[in-house]
Amino acid sequence: MKYVLIIFCILLASFIWIEPESINKRMGLIENINEELVPTKAVAEYCSQEPTDLGKIYCVNDYVINIYNYETLGTIRTIDYLLNSGGDCKAYSNFYKSVFNLMGFKSQYIYLPTHVFVTVYHEDFYCNLDLNVIECKEFSGGEK
Repeated sequence: MKYVLIIFCILLASFIWIEPESINKRMGLIENINEELVPTKAVAEYCSQEPTDLGKIYCVNDYVINIYNYETLGTIRTIDYLLNSGGDCKAYSNFYKSVFNLMGFKSQYIYLPTHVFVTVYHEDFYCNLDLNVIECKEFSGGEK
């Protein structure tokens, strides 16, 4: 019984480490599609007009707040689907990352066992964007 448990733990650990890479590949494919779609480009262009980088990031979050409609999905969807029907954490994270790519911000997906969100980086601060919630902190540890 002890060996069965050890083998199960090894298999489970392998699955946990492989899954984010697999999701990341799928997210990247949709991300590339989103970057070519008119709504994504429009949000990036509009928010790029904000005078500060922090303002640009908050502008993208404000857009998501205005369209936010949570719907559990089994697959990753494009911005067109998100606008018409809503989406889950994968869809909103993918949209955030697509827009930030177009705006020239460095960002990455943060994977949890049953959730994903995006962190966008600036030289002075970083922001976590999780569905329609934003939290920004200075690298020195203070709130932004």
